[in-house]
Amino acid sequence: MFVDIENYLIAMEKSRAAFRYGMNALAMLLSLKNLEYAKEKSRGFVDPTGQNTKMAWKIPVRRISGAYFAAWKVRRLAPGVWQLYNDSREAYYIEFGIHTSGRRVRRPIRKMTLIKTLRWADTWRVGHRVWEGIFGPLDDRPGRGGRGRLLVQQSPQSGRVMPQLWSPRA
Repeated sequence: MFVDIENYLIAMEKSRAAFRYGMNALAMLLSLKNLEYAKEKSRGFVDPTGQNTKMAWKIPVRRISGAYFAAWKVRRLAPGVWQLYNDSREAYYIEFGIHTSGRRVRRPIRKMTLIKTLRWADTWRVGHRVWEGIFGPLDDRPGRGGRGRLLVQQSPQSGRVMPQLWSPRA
């Protein structure tokens, strides 16, 4: 399906409206895949009494109330812009490791699922369309806060030259 969308995008690059429709479909499908990975990492051991303390800081996240697992959502912000979010109260505490005991164990579910989705999108050769240049600074100039450089790389299927983010640490 992703190969078909990529082929559609290549064919419709001259038609701006059709290209936007294809990019929106691609962004929606990738955000739904990201939602699937987030739910997978939140689908832990069901422990409504909270007695199983050995599962407290593990991934997948244990489900005490089930609100964290059920609150993962995807919404469209603009054409081609989709957002994965969790509006439960527990999400902030789980992501940043905030606990009353003083023990700080972060479980960055959103970050890990984004990385997993990026790798998955690269297997289908569609990652260069939506994700690649968005999640990092693109230059090393002083005062810009960047650690990456903008390189020009050949797009795998379309044969066009596409900008890619390259970091010396990667």
